[in-house]
Amino acid sequence: MTTEIGFYHLTRGRIEQVLPRLMVKVLEAGHRVVVRGRDMALLRLLDEKLWTEIPDSFLPHALLPCENAEAQPIVLSENQHVPNGAKVAVLLDPELPEDVSQFSRLLLLFDGQDAECLQRARTVWKKIKQIEGLSATYWTQGEKGGWQKSA
Repeated sequence: MTTEIGFYHLTRGRIEQVLPRLMVKVLEAGHRVVVRGRDMALLRLLDEKLWTEIPDSFLPHALLPCENAEAQPIVLSENQHVPNGAKVAVLLDPELPEDVSQFSRLLLLFDGQDAECLQRARTVWKKIKQIEGLSATYWTQGEKGGWQKSA
C-alpha cells in the first residue's frame, strides 16, 4: 500500500482558518482523521475553530484525552495514539511520523512565512522521495485561498 503525502504550503491563511475547510472535505470523502501537533495551545484553538469557523457545517471531533474518542471522526492529539482508527492524518509539524505506513494519506500543513518550518518541510519532501511506498504532492494556496497543485 502506498501512503500519499500532501504538503499544504500556507501562504494566505492560518492553520486555524484552513484546517476546518480541509476537514469538511475529508469528512465528505468518508474518512476518519487524526490531527497531530505538539502545541497544545494550537490544538485547543483548533478544537474551538472546528466548532465555529464554518457557521453552516458540523465537524464532530474530540481533543485528547477524552472519553469516547474512538467514536469521533476527527481526533486532535499531541501524541501518536489513534483511537478512532483514522487512515488519514493531518500533521501540524512538518516531520514524518514513525507510524507513517498506518495511514493511507498524510496532510502536512505548514506556514510558508515561517522560515524554520519551511526548511523542515523541504527536508521531509526530500526524504520522502527516497522512501519506497510513499508518494508526495505539493499544494500551495492560490491568491483567493484555494489550493493549487505545484508538484
